[in-house]
Amino acid sequence: MAMISCITSLLPFDLANRRMIFLPPELKTLVAEAERLRFSMPVHVAPAELIKMLMEEQGLKQSDLAEDFGGKSYVSEFLSGRRPLSKEVAARLCKRFSLRPEALLPEFQR
Repeated sequence: MAMISCITSLLPFDLANRRMIFLPPELKTLVAEAERLRFSMPVHVAPAELIKMLMEEQGLKQSDLAEDFGGKSYVSEFLSGRRPLSKEVAARLCKRFSLRPEALLPEFQR
């Protein structure tokens, strides 16, 4: 996401209409593909598995998420499947990992 923001910050932008004035076709294709990959998510990924993947990707330990969960034991219980996420914890995790609510809470599925 940072790469896309960096690239787009270098291009002319029509603030009134919130769109790019010019985006070369090649760059447009690359940006669209990067966004598709960033925001596409297989629906079969369980919330705990998703958080584990994100933790690994970002080099995080369970203790790094303790504040988001409200304690180390909650992190451990959630990741082992013994405890579900509360809406409050899910909201904090969505903010931390730039996720949509439906990624962690099935009731938000469209």
